[in-house]
Amino acid sequence: MMLNDELTNMIVSAVVGAISGGFVSLLLDIRKDRRNDKKDKIKEKQNIQKNRPELDIVKYENHQFIENIKDVPSCDIEVFVAVADRFEYGKNASAVYNKNNLDKSEWCCFTYVFKNMGLTDINSMNILMTTKRYVCLFETQELDYLLSHGAINYSICYDKKIRVGESVSLKLLYNKNHIPVGSFSAIMLLGLRDDNGHIWEQPFFAPDDKVYESHEISHKEYSQMLRSDDVYDELERMRH
Repeated sequence: MMLNDELTNMIVSAVVGAISGGFVSLLLDIRKDRRNDKKDKIKEKQNIQKNRPELDIVKYENHQFIENIKDVPSCDIEVFVAVADRFEYGKNASAVYNKNNLDKSEWCCFTYVFKNMGLTDINSMNILMTTKRYVCLFETQELDYLLSHGAINYSICYDKKIRVGESVSLKLLYNKNHIPVGSFSAIMLLGLRDDNGHIWEQPFFAPDDKVYESHEISHKEYSQMLRSDDVYDELERMRH
């Protein structure tokens, strides 16, 4: 009987040992796989960052004191930067702009040529205000209508591909007496959607010739930047 008990104990010990050893081995394999996955993700992120798109300013012209705005050649993107005098609140918020904004004899501009110096094509670009407050952005088409009807807008989309090595030109137009600038930070951003679906932002210090390098942001952050729904919430906070 003792021999049978010893034999049973040996068998049980062997089975338990085998199971324990296999379980420990499985845990070690899982930990190893997790470490490898983490390393792969870090490497993938590094490759994405290394191959990111990036716009550099390769040409800049300051036309702040130009006599006739029509003398400046046209650009791929032309944006009027409008400063609102105040906001009015009814069913919907609307902006009130000085009529001088529509007087082209009072306009000046700054022109840029951006070149994609990165390693990935850009599918689309947005020019955005960093804060949704008194400074709005408008394309020059139908500007009279938009300003006279109190339109509020904080982003302009350039929905064309900018391949690696290609350039795009931008003209920022202002009323000479109202040129907003940031005290210590950029008041504009360049939002880039690349060929692989990643989103990048570059702080843009308009009207100066300064732009920071690109860094990746989430789709959620980018969607929030492009939303206009939260503008009215912001205006309500400013009102109180």
